[in-house]
Amino acid sequence: MPTNFIVGLSSFESGWFDNHNVALNNLWGLTQGGGNNIHFSSIQAGNNYFVSNVGPFIQGAQTQAAFFKGLQAEGYNSVNPNYYPTLANRINNIQSWGQACGVTF
Repeated sequence: MPTNFIVGLSSFESGWFDNHNVALNNLWGLTQGGGNNIHFSSIQAGNNYFVSNVGPFIQGAQTQAAFFKGLQAEGYNSVNPNYYPTLANRINNIQSWGQACGVTF
């Protein structure tokens, strides 16, 4: 899977890992059925949860359409009609953000 898909999702969902999400150790905006964000004991615990619960739905996605279809099948943000167009914009701009920070993907 292209790295910019994962980086885009994480940066979008965590607000570039803002203070709220740092305190929750939640890089992925994970909630319990659309409720409050889940608090994890560590970043690794949050990542493990993402890999175990979301990973099977997005594994092997090579296009944004496939990535989004997997996220939708998992139930990622089924409420906001602007979610996927806005996420696509973030993903499409990750390389520009990376270049501005001296990072390449």
